[in-house]
Amino acid sequence: MKRNVNFSLFFLIVIILGAMAGLTSYYQVTYAAQANSLKQKTEEFNTALQELNIKKTMLNETSVQLQVESESKEQLSGLYTSVKEEKEVVEVDLSRTRDDLIRTVGELEQKKNELTIAEKERNAALSAADDWEDEAEEWEDRYDSCDDGLDSCEANLATCQGGE
Repeated sequence: MKRNVNFSLFFLIVIILGAMAGLTSYYQVTYAAQANSLKQKTEEFNTALQELNIKKTMLNETSVQLQVESESKEQLSGLYTSVKEEKEVVEVDLSRTRDDLIRTVGELEQKKNELTIAEKERNAALSAADDWEDEAEEWEDRYDSCDDGLDSCEANLATCQGGE
């Protein structure tokens, strides 16, 4: 029986070694599969992380562009408001200037009419002055003629009185 016990013990050790070899192989295969699966999942995770980082970068760029556009829009809105206010001021000034122009054109027409009337009056006065000057020359000629006649009469009178 000693042999049987040794043999049984040997057989049991062989079975245990076989089981351990089988379990080791099983765990090695399972570990390798798990390691490959983990490696694959890690690669997928890294790929997803890279894509996430790319999308995050794109999102940041879009956010920056949106912020720039928002600032530009605010600037343009401010410029639009100031230009609109300036336009309203210019329109008021333009309206006043048009009113001034209309009033000035009216005054110009009135002054032109007054000038025309004054020129007519001046021309009439010059014409009357020319007529008076002509009349004055005529009277002066008559005076000179009368004066000459008087001188002639006085000379005749002096001759007549001297000869008496």
